Amino acid sequence: MRIILFVLITLLSLSNAHSGIKEEVSKTIVRVKSGNKFSTGFFFESGKQIIATLHSIGNPNQIEVYLPSQKSWCNVQLSRISKKSDLVLLSLKNCESDHYLKTENIAKTTIDSKVFTVGYYGSNDKYQDRDFTVGLIEGKRLKDLLEASAEQEIRSLGFPSLDTEIVYLKGQLLHGFSGSPIVDLNGKIIGVADGGLENGAAGISWCITSSALKELKYATDTFPVNSLQKVNTLFAEEIAASNAKSISNGQFTFQLIKSRTFDELNATGNYTEYPEMGMYQVLQALDQEGIVYSNFSFDIYLEATTGATIALPKGMELKQEDGLFYATTYDNQIVILIALYETYDVQQMSLEFENMLQAATGVYSWQLDSRMSFLIPYYRPDNVVINRKAFFNYQPNRYLLEALAAKDYTFFGVAMIFKEAFDFNSYEFIDDNLAAQYILAQQLTTFTN
Repeated sequence: MRIILFVLITLLSLSNAHSGIKEEVSKTIVRVKSGNKFSTGFFFESGKQIIATLHSIGNPNQIEVYLPSQKSWCNVQLSRISKKSDLVLLSLKNCESDHYLKTENIAKTTIDSKVFTVGYYGSNDKYQDRDFTVGLIEGKRLKDLLEASAEQEIRSLGFPSLDTEIVYLKGQLLHGFSGSPIVDLNGKIIGVADGGLENGAAGISWCITSSALKELKYATDTFPVNSLQKVNTLFAEEIAASNAKSISNGQFTFQLIKSRTFDELNATGNYTEYPEMGMYQVLQALDQEGIVYSNFSFDIYLEATTGATIALPKGMELKQEDGLFYATTYDNQIVILIALYETYDVQQMSLEFENMLQAATGVYSWQLDSRMSFLIPYYRPDNVVINRKAFFNYQPNRYLLEALAAKDYTFFGVAMIFKEAFDFNSYEFIDDNLAAQYILAQQLTTFTN
C-alpha cells in the first residue's frame, strides 16, 4: 500500500509540475492577425519581439497581435523573414511583455518524448494546450514527410525549404496553431508549430526545429508577395472560416474542420490503395454493387483534446443532449448517436454504450450481420483499438452500424440506426446509395493518427 501511495503521489507531483510549465508557456503566447489570417506567436528573447510563421502573414503591412495578459491588441512590424524555415520575427511598437522564452531554453528532443504547445484554435479567441509525442521519421527533413501532392503544394508556394529540418509530431496540430512553441516537459523549446497533412479524415503534423530560431536573427529574405494564396498543408486559420460549427457537451467539443468528397479524402488517406481492415472491404463491396461513391460529401468534426473524429454526410447537424452527441435525418429515419468518455475501464464503458443502444432502440435481440462486422477488434500501431459491427432486427425493422474505439483512457462509441431501411427478403438495403453514404461515414469515423 505504501508503494502504491508513493507512486500516486509521485505521479500527481509530476502532473502538477507539467501543468505549471504549461501555464508559464501560456504567458508567452499571442494571437496573430494579419490580413485574412489568424495564427499564434510567442515572445522570444525579449518582451518586444515575437516569433510567428511566414505563411500566416496575410498582409505584411497589417499585422496585429493580441496579448492575453494585457487583454489588448498591439501593432507590430516585420523585422526578419526566413523563407527556408517559414518563420518571421515581429517587433512590437508600443507594447511589451514581461514573459518570454529564452535562447537558453532551446533544446533537442528524443523519439517518443512527450511535448506540448499552447495556441489559438481557429475562431476560438481563448488559447488551449495540445499534447504530442515525438515520432520517428527517416531523413528528418520536410520532404521526407510529405507525399507528392503536398510536396508540390510547398514547391508552388516557394517556402519553407523542403530540406528544412523538422520534428515529426504524433498528434493533431490544429488550424491556427501555426507559430506556437513546441515545448518539452522540462520547459525547453524543441520547435515551432508549422503545419500538417490531411490523412483522409485524420492528419499528421510537424514543427520547425528550434535551431531555426538562431538562424532567424540573421535572415535577410524579403516578403514573398506572390505567395499569399491559401496553402492546405500549412495551418493558419482564414477569417472566412471563423464561423465553423462547434458543439460541446461541457467536457468535449467537436468542431467542423473541413468538408470533403470521398475522392478528396481518398487522395490523402489512400483508402483504395491500402487494405486496412474494414474500409478496403467496404469499397470492394460498393464497387461490385456499382455504387458511385466518389462524390459522396462528408463533414469532418474533430474533438481536439482526444483526437476523436466524426464523419457525417454533408449537411447533417451535429447536436448534443444530456452529454450525448447525435445527428438525425430530416425524417428521423436515420439516427446517429455518439458517446465520448474518459474512463479507466474501456470494456465496461463499451458494454454500457451497447446497453444504452438497446434501450434507445427498444431492440434487445439484434442479429449480427457478419458481412459488415470485424471478426476481432483491429489494433492500430498508435494504440488505438477499433471494433466495427453491424446488426439487424426483423420486427421492428431496424439496422444498426456500430463503431467502438478506444485510445488510452478514452472511449469513443458511434452508432447509426436505420429505421425501415432493410429488405429481409433480399437481405439488402432498400436504398443502396443512401446506405452506402452512411456506411462510409461510419468507416471514416475514428481517432486521428
